Amino acid sequence: MPYRITENHPKCSGYAVVKKDGSRLMGCHKTKKKAQAQLTALNLNEGGSGYKGEVVFGPSGRIILQDLNVALSSNFKEMQKNRPMSNFVQNVEEYRPWIVDLLKNEHVVLVTARSVVYEDMTLERIKSQTGWMPDDWCFNPWEDPGGKGALRAHRAKAKYLKEVIFPKYGDDPSMYFAIESNKYTRSMYKANGIECRDANRDDSLPWKTLLP
Repeated sequence: MPYRITENHPKCSGYAVVKKDGSRLMGCHKTKKKAQAQLTALNLNEGGSGYKGEVVFGPSGRIILQDLNVALSSNFKEMQKNRPMSNFVQNVEEYRPWIVDLLKNEHVVLVTARSVVYEDMTLERIKSQTGWMPDDWCFNPWEDPGGKGALRAHRAKAKYLKEVIFPKYGDDPSMYFAIESNKYTRSMYKANGIECRDANRDDSLPWKTLLP
């Protein structure tokens, strides 16, 4: 998107919302939350470089890149004792209701290291258990070159960005916000300029908003 937040603007001692081409000051705020609110409003009304114009942005003003295993799945740790994987997905897997509630009003791309073999059954399970579906999804079609199963999460998700997500939605990293449990994938997102948040694994302390 064409706007961003910075704490280093000469005319603002707090959080500045600026236009990227020339750093034109659009607003100066004492808190990041207020700056984010203005950023969201601006982004909802103007597409950025490479934007395809097809996305209806939610309250965050971003496309949410949502991890599945751990971040959305509330009981993924039970997978090992409920094998085969198809049994876990179809009959056991559950999802964090509080994050589903936050995601329902957003444009969400589900990005997962889970094999494409389980794509249909996973989407059916999410729909049946939550009544919600992501707007788009990327399941893992690649094998690890070392023959150790599916391609590792951070490598697969880097390929999603370059081969699927950026070509489809645009390559401006400020359009995106990632929620990700894997530390290597979080580093990959940050290397691509995408703001990223570690997954919340404690359902007794649900987030109130997706963006911190």
